[in-house]
Amino acid sequence: MRLLGARLADHAAFLERELAVRSPATPIAPSDAGTSAKAAYGHLPAFRQLDMPHKALHNMAADLVRQAKAETAAELAETSLELLKGFISLKKAIAELAASRARNGGRA
Repeated sequence: MRLLGARLADHAAFLERELAVRSPATPIAPSDAGTSAKAAYGHLPAFRQLDMPHKALHNMAADLVRQAKAETAAELAETSLELLKGFISLKKAIAELAASRARNGGRA
């Protein structure tokens, strides 16, 4: 669970760095933090369920940068909430995986 928090912090730091050095119209490429999280947790359904809302969040954020609209901001807030719920599910799945490995001597 600490790893998930660290990955979220890595993602936020990545976005902050990217936004500081690029034009708002330039898309942001996937981060190394996201790639390593996918390698670690990509097999978990809870992780895979984050993919669509995560992509939608990026698309809405780009739309909001291009043209500030209240509707886009509201959609972004809703999608952020959906993503947060997904992260909570992922946190539970990771805890269950860790408990299973502990019970089985390191094997899932």
